[in-house]
Order: sequence, then structure tokens, then C-alpha cells
Amino acid sequence: MEEYPSVLPDPLWDSYKITPISNIVRSTMESGRIRQRRSDTSTHFNFSLTWRFTRQQYAIFASWHKHKINDGTDQFYITIDGLNGRARHIVQMQGGIYQPTFNNGFWDVSTTLECFNPTPMTEADLDSELS
Repeated sequence: MEEYPSVLPDPLWDSYKITPISNIVRSTMESGRIRQRRSDTSTHFNFSLTWRFTRQQYAIFASWHKHKINDGTDQFYITIDGLNGRARHIVQMQGGIYQPTFNNGFWDVSTTLECFNPTPMTEADLDSELS
């Protein structure tokens, strides 16, 4: 699995938006009652973020996107700030796409990353924090 290139900058901190993806399945029973259950034990998150690149950095990013992560369809590793501080995550670009905008001599590149291994607190860590 590919790694986000270390020669490229981290995403802009003020661009982060973290959205949980529900792992709840709802079913309406014949009686009209609703039954809810977890479809899986992990919760995935979407990270909407933006990078600011120079022209050369943008060229590297666009080439990496095409050649190394198969036009954004492959999963890759990236170290970013998340739910529990800075951590390495397995992510994939939602829809494989990104939106570049040329802004004051820089390329601002926005995308949404689907995060498959968020690092929330363990139950033991939670119990320690609550006591």
C-alpha cells in the first residue's frame, strides 16, 4: 500500500472537517417499530481537507495520484491529525477525485478522505479518563 509522499506538506489545519459515517442499520418492522443494529464494530470517518501546494508540489501530487494510487481509487497511508491526535491512517479518496484551485500563486487541493482505521480511545483509556 502506498504512503502519502513525505516531500509534500500536511493538509492545512483550518481546513479539517471530520464526519462520522453511521454504522447503524435501521429496519421498520411490520408492527411499525424500528429496529436498529450495528452493521459492524468499527466506525469510519470522512476527513474533508485541503492542501496548499507550490506548482512543483502540485505536479508531484497529481502524478502520485495518477500513477501510485491508481487515479485515487487505491487506499493509502497518511499521517494526519485525527480523533486522538496525530496518527497514521488508512484512507481512500472519496470517489477518487480532488478539486484543485489556483489561488495567489499556490494550488489549493481539496478532497474528502474516507478513513478506515480511526484511532479512538480504547475502553480502558476511556475508563481511566472518566475516573
